Amino acid sequence: MSEDIHNLLKQKERRLVAPLAGLPGVRLIGQTILACLQDHRLHVQAISALQEAINADLAFTLMDLTVEAEAIGLKIRFEPQRAPVVTSHPVDNHSSLEQFRIPDPHNDGRLPVFLNAVSGLSQQLPMPVGAYVIGPFTLAGEMAGVQVLAEKSILDQEFAASLLDYTVAVGVVYARALVESGAALVAVLEPTAVILSPRSFTQLVLPRLHRLCEEISAAGAVPVLHICGKSTHLLSAMTQSGAQGLSLDSQVNFPEIATQVPPGIVLIGNLAPVDVLMQGDHQTVITAANSLLKAMEPFPNFILSSGCDLPLETPLDNIKALVQATRSYKP
Repeated sequence: MSEDIHNLLKQKERRLVAPLAGLPGVRLIGQTILACLQDHRLHVQAISALQEAINADLAFTLMDLTVEAEAIGLKIRFEPQRAPVVTSHPVDNHSSLEQFRIPDPHNDGRLPVFLNAVSGLSQQLPMPVGAYVIGPFTLAGEMAGVQVLAEKSILDQEFAASLLDYTVAVGVVYARALVESGAALVAVLEPTAVILSPRSFTQLVLPRLHRLCEEISAAGAVPVLHICGKSTHLLSAMTQSGAQGLSLDSQVNFPEIATQVPPGIVLIGNLAPVDVLMQGDHQTVITAANSLLKAMEPFPNFILSSGCDLPLETPLDNIKALVQATRSYKP
């Protein structure tokens, strides 16, 4: 990862631990998800309260895959205690794409809410703050619909390429603003790309991811790539994306893939967010954490985390157990 994160890894006489946690902080302050996604002050309050309770090595903002989609004009459905979802997918040709412009992160939609949240957290918290930007393929899927995008990726590659050129430009502008606001790490969320073959991913997505990661690095932050689900088939391409960290889901076997990951790229993960951290008890979490820590002992480029964003209902005691197990682990 970046020199600062490498130094942090070297300075600690233990593993770093950084669960992808934000929503449990919403519950901790007695607010709704919607309120915290719309008010940067509540957003900061929720993440600050969570970090005060768990004291992880890195903090993350709330994860929201609709922020950029809303800012470019897509319709979003909001509910108080559920993640927002995109309800319109109006782009299926060059003409419909031409109607969209690059948003202003300081004025459009809720982008300013997240910039202000990053700024507030970076000033208030003692640990580095991570933020999220949606990946180009995933935003393209929100614009066109995943099925249409999949078809276009095969039958109309010129249009698919044009669409991803637009979506990566959106990501670049927003990512730069996040770094300017104080983000030390920017995670590129690319869950939809898991449906692609290695060849399609390499041809269509990889060049855009590389551009986005380069821009994040040039702005002074650590680029991390997050892909959900069974993403092992994309591992080789992911290591070429320019990402300095790979945040992968619990369906990926870390000890098996670790030998294929260059030492300059940090693996982040990957305890099961639901089966272990939400539904398990205190001892289940400790056992799972110790097992992964033991298996990853030969690999210094590893940060223990959850495989994906922790659900709202995740018990705070389980998140504390994850952090405490990492801190007390003795190789």
